[in-house]
Amino acid sequence: MAHLLTFTCVSLLQASLAAIAGSADDVIRHTDGANNLCDLWLHAHELMWKKLRALYSIPLKPPRGFRLGMSHSTVVDMKWSRPDDLVNYYSIQYRPLRMGEDGQIVKMKANVGQEHRIRLMNLDSTEYEFEVVAHGIDQTSPPVTVTFDMACAATKVDALILLDTSNLKDAEFEWLARGFLKSFVDGFVIGWDAARIGIILYANEATYVAPLSTFTVKQELMWRIDQLRFDGGSRNTGSALSFAYFYGFEYVRRDVPKILIVVTNGESNDDVTRTAKKLRADGTSLFYIEVGSDVDNDDEVRQAGNEEGLQPYADYSYFVESYEYLDHIQYNMSRQICDEAFGYYKSVYQPLPVPTNVRVRDIRNTSFEILWDGTESELITGYTISHNGTSEFFTTGKHRTEFTLYDLLPGHIYNVSFQAKGYGKDSATVHVITTTAIFPPLGVAVEQISQGSLHISWQAPSDAVIRYKVSIFIRQSQQMIQTLYADKYTNSVDTTSVYPGYEYECRVEAVYVDDVASGPTRAYIVTDLPAPQDFRVFTVAETQVQLEWKFLRFSHYQTHDKLVYLVRLFDEKGNQVDERQFHNNTRNLPLQGRNDHDQTFFAIISNLAPGRRYNATLQAQMNEQTSTLRTLQFSALRVNLALDVAILFEMAPNLQDRDVIMTREFIQSFANCYATEDSNNVRLQVVQLSNRPVRVVSTDEARNRTLLLQELAELYSKAGTSVLTPDTFKETVMKTFADSRSGVPRILFLVLTNQHYSNLMPEKEDELAKEGITSVILQMSHSSQPPYSNQSMMHRYILDGFDQFNLVLNHAVIDTVRSDEFPLKRVEIERELLPSRLTVYQESAGDGAAEWWASHEWPHHYRISLKDPVRVLWSHNVTLPRRLQLRYSFTSGLRSSTNYTLVLESFNPQDVSARTTVDFRTNFKHRWTIVKRAPTRETRSKTRNSLVVIQSRSQRRNKGKRGRTRPRVRPSKYLKAISERANSCLMAGCNVVFLIDGSNATRSHDLNLLKNWLKRLINSLQIEAIDKAAEYKKRQAIRRHVLHRLPPIATYGVGLSIVQYAEQAKVVLPMMTRLTRRQINQYVNSMKLSGGGANTGNALDFVRRSRSVFGNNSTRSLPTRNIVVLVTSGKSEDNASHQAIKLKREGALVFVVGVKEINKQWANTIASNPPSTFSMELNSYDLLDGLRERVKRTICQASSRRKKVTKSSRSKFYNKKNGTKGRKTTPRLPARNLIPKRGIHGAKGDRGIRGVPGPKGASGLKGERGHLGPRGLPGPPGPPCLIGPEQIKEIIPREASTERTPIHRHKRSTSDDFEDLGPVGPVKSEAWLGVRGRRGSRGYPGVQGHPGLQGVKGEPGAAIASLEEVSHNICQSMIDAYESKFMEEMKMLKRVESSINILRDQLETNGYQGSFEQQLQRLIRGLNDEDGPSRANNFKGEKGDPGEDVRCGCEEANNVLERTSDTHQTSMLKVRN
Repeated sequence: MAHLLTFTCVSLLQASLAAIAGSADDVIRHTDGANNLCDLWLHAHELMWKKLRALYSIPLKPPRGFRLGMSHSTVVDMKWSRPDDLVNYYSIQYRPLRMGEDGQIVKMKANVGQEHRIRLMNLDSTEYEFEVVAHGIDQTSPPVTVTFDMACAATKVDALILLDTSNLKDAEFEWLARGFLKSFVDGFVIGWDAARIGIILYANEATYVAPLSTFTVKQELMWRIDQLRFDGGSRNTGSALSFAYFYGFEYVRRDVPKILIVVTNGESNDDVTRTAKKLRADGTSLFYIEVGSDVDNDDEVRQAGNEEGLQPYADYSYFVESYEYLDHIQYNMSRQICDEAFGYYKSVYQPLPVPTNVRVRDIRNTSFEILWDGTESELITGYTISHNGTSEFFTTGKHRTEFTLYDLLPGHIYNVSFQAKGYGKDSATVHVITTTAIFPPLGVAVEQISQGSLHISWQAPSDAVIRYKVSIFIRQSQQMIQTLYADKYTNSVDTTSVYPGYEYECRVEAVYVDDVASGPTRAYIVTDLPAPQDFRVFTVAETQVQLEWKFLRFSHYQTHDKLVYLVRLFDEKGNQVDERQFHNNTRNLPLQGRNDHDQTFFAIISNLAPGRRYNATLQAQMNEQTSTLRTLQFSALRVNLALDVAILFEMAPNLQDRDVIMTREFIQSFANCYATEDSNNVRLQVVQLSNRPVRVVSTDEARNRTLLLQELAELYSKAGTSVLTPDTFKETVMKTFADSRSGVPRILFLVLTNQHYSNLMPEKEDELAKEGITSVILQMSHSSQPPYSNQSMMHRYILDGFDQFNLVLNHAVIDTVRSDEFPLKRVEIERELLPSRLTVYQESAGDGAAEWWASHEWPHHYRISLKDPVRVLWSHNVTLPRRLQLRYSFTSGLRSSTNYTLVLESFNPQDVSARTTVDFRTNFKHRWTIVKRAPTRETRSKTRNSLVVIQSRSQRRNKGKRGRTRPRVRPSKYLKAISERANSCLMAGCNVVFLIDGSNATRSHDLNLLKNWLKRLINSLQIEAIDKAAEYKKRQAIRRHVLHRLPPIATYGVGLSIVQYAEQAKVVLPMMTRLTRRQINQYVNSMKLSGGGANTGNALDFVRRSRSVFGNNSTRSLPTRNIVVLVTSGKSEDNASHQAIKLKREGALVFVVGVKEINKQWANTIASNPPSTFSMELNSYDLLDGLRERVKRTICQASSRRKKVTKSSRSKFYNKKNGTKGRKTTPRLPARNLIPKRGIHGAKGDRGIRGVPGPKGASGLKGERGHLGPRGLPGPPGPPCLIGPEQIKEIIPREASTERTPIHRHKRSTSDDFEDLGPVGPVKSEAWLGVRGRRGSRGYPGVQGHPGLQGVKGEPGAAIASLEEVSHNICQSMIDAYESKFMEEMKMLKRVESSINILRDQLETNGYQGSFEQQLQRLIRGLNDEDGPSRANNFKGEKGDPGEDVRCGCEEANNVLERTSDTHQTSMLKVRN
């Protein structure tokens, strides 16, 4: 049964396909049942799609069979027949004809099915054009246009229709009655005062079925047509004509045209001639329509020729092929009946009334408007308008009383003829004569565009203008200077025949056709000074700004002594801050790196308030004339130094509201001068003084600038300062600076509005200075109380009024900045004692370790403390040896998910301390960030140099007798010495970035190999030793007080960064110096695979732009040698070549190590030249170890090469004369569309700098290590020494404690192990060094090391750690494939099985022995027991790092097994089933 149904469905489907395709040959497919029904359906779908596309591509035929329906005198219904095509919709538009530009086009859209009626409303009694276009899916039909006259809507006619019903079929009568009759009746407005239509049916006899005087409503007549029935018989047309003559027109109206329409399908059986002549004589218009299938014509409808019978007496004759197409002649018949009616009216009626009050208004140069009074005469249907300028005439409906004539000629005389038309003879012609206007140019404007040229512009008055005439006169003497002509498409001209300081008159005339010229339009201008160009900010600092603009040069005048530049400066409130005048002959200040001193004027304005927004204006003045104003906006930089600022203020209650507001605004302005967003720079506090001082803004709140300004805006007066004692004030100050940073100047800014500072400040200023606090006091004037005589007046500002606050704002800020440049003694001591680069990390055993670099001054001892948010956990005082790098290990015992702070304090013998801190946070596994480093603050002052570049003191000292500068020592001398001291081939002063591919092309096993290779490579470069040597060089220069003579690059060391990328790049190790080997290894171990595609181009651009790599301040401001080592596993998915070129143009060397599927040509485009040196390819990560020495040698050679910089970037670091560091300039964009011209020869330039030496040749390959040479002669005898076991016990543990603790496979020996040693033999006083003895036996195992598992060469523990993630992915794929309820219940069972299988594979890969159950239980037992770490050490790989993730992965597996222990056996049984 199923097979029969399938066969039946297939048969029906094949038949349907054959019907769609048109042929059964292309669609018949044999099927064996329901198996290939899907294939058959796909085939059917394809055939239907092709068939539809073929139908859509067939050109559409235009709509046809248009029929016109008159519903009202202002409403028309358009109808047509739908084409036999796939029509989607119709676009329709109609407009009145012969109305010029007044005829507005109306557009509309009709859907398929609306062809039977499209109603057009609100039409006037004039002729209209109707256009229809059919639109398909892909094709459009040709447009079809029909016209109709709305004047015919009110036509009065009496029309009688004779229908021949002999030999008719029922279908033919239906087409005749329901098709032709209804469409014909619908084409007229039916009524007593409109058209009337009668119907006579005839065969043997005539029957008056619808008399003229009976059915005067269109709906009733339509109803009567639906009721018509016919009788057959012989065709007696003559008898029917007689009936119509005597009875049909019996009640015809007088003075109304009579229309007789005869519809027959053959010749009459009786005579029609006599009655036809009577009808013609009676004035009846006869329409003859013959229907028959033997019509010899290709068209469906045609007009008949001269034939016998009734046709010779007819006014209009039609031959129609069948009754089906009879309604297609309705449109033409309606037009012809309307023409007959109007012809009848013109012959019978009197002329129409003449239009009254015809007038003209709104006369323009190319148009004017005609107006007339409307009439109530029903005989008028519209008006005809014409003029002598053209033979064209215009028509308008009866409801219009105005009409506008366009496209006229300006200044011409026009005779306009105006006539009324309608149901009668045309009225008498009314003439109106007028002259079009001549419009002059509009909006004439004159603008001076340069010192000797004017720009004259205007607006076109009309499109009829053919040209313009421009005349330029001197207004005072009316002397013509120049005459210019412009075509009709030009609205402006330029002239260069004017001079500054004259008043000119510019006349512009418009010239029209026949040289008719308008009157001139005048404009006046006094040529003034041109405004200085390129007014902009060259550079801006905290309290200074340097502005620049182009010199004004005049070819006819020498105005250096008269021309003055006026610069004004306004703050954001509009108050003028400063005003400066600069003469044009003022000596210009030379700037390093700029060669346009003779073209650009530089001006310096000082005494700005940091952080405030300013508006600068520039004007040129000469001979009492002022140029236009040039403006620009800029904001002064905020102070961004390491400062601890505390604002202490008082607001007395007796202050007026105005004084309170001014004090509040001043404190806001002062706080806004500092960049408080970064906690490593300015730290700001605000305290309001009273009997109980209140901290208004804390340091943390000040980081949010919006919150800071909001809190300061809500300050109010507070009483109690009068009872504030000096002790309380001092206690408040000390409490405020309790958490201040070491080595950072502490600024006390005291604002007193009522209390005198001598009542609060200690009598001896040293009491605060000894604590490193610099006081800046702003005091309202108290003449009756003089200040202390022993107090300094440097930072005391005595004001007479509150309106003087802004006068001292920048001075007070400068005092705070000077405290950093000239610190107090306490701050200097703290800077020398401050440890640097404090780093805390967690070791593999879980204990913590802190590392730091020693301060410049050797401290007496250290204090190390660990704090949580509540209390101090522990604090230790330690004394460490004098070393550059120091390390302190501590047992963590920390809580999970908690913030901690490690505090390191160094003390000198005078008990002065310097403190640095580092914050870290533990996670839920009691671990924290691998490496956390405290922010580093340079001890050098970060204040910006003056904006005026003055020759340095060292340059003046180095100048010889001949004025030449002695060559300075190149930094390479110091860099080589540092590298040699560190015994490293890597040149100091370079940055090395390792860009590692972490995409899908890199597997987990490959990443482990890459980590080991990367650690060995970085350690072989001796980066830590180079940093130590650089730090030693710096300390040496500080002790000798010659640090300012060293170039900054000499103490830089080596910068190291690691970036890992896939689809996006991320920084593993930001660009840092002073890194230890432990820190580097931990950063490398933290790398993890990201997954996704490899966007190498995005990664290279990230390295170039990121502030964590090459974009930071150290690499931007120092001429470092930048080296990028790219390790990639496949081709990039983006354009990496373009980004590599950008990186190399900035001086970086790119070294490509391609592994696996790498395109050699692509790698060569990324690498630097030569590609044979900087591009290497490998087939597997297993071969990386063999490439390490070559990569190391290439990096060392690249670090020794001189950095290639472009011309623009060379001037950034070196001056063209003496090689000194130049000022960074803003890059200029090249001008576009400039025509190059040869200029005049300039003056002889300065002597150029010495050329850059050529690149150093590549070093040869490192030779093999030579054989061991012969043993030399023994040296002189040494002093006698006898050491026993007790001395060994004291020495070995102490020495071992100061060294780094290595991780070995065996235990480290302790002092108790020496009891098994034998006695030491006697030692002679004079003993020669003996020959080397044989190798001794293996020593005792050492003490128990830090717990941890050593990684394997294969898949690392990271994959086991992601056990739950892998299981989740497997289950997720199963859920997507099966959506039934049963598979939802099996999800947990599959997850457990997958987890156990993955764990089994990983344990087998790691080399465990025994069955799976024994291995799993053994590993879990080893992790849970107390001696688990020692047992875990037995599971080790080959040459891998400690696999800490293996233990984490096993713990996760243990948790999974515990959660599923109850259902494990049942789950396994169900899974197997």
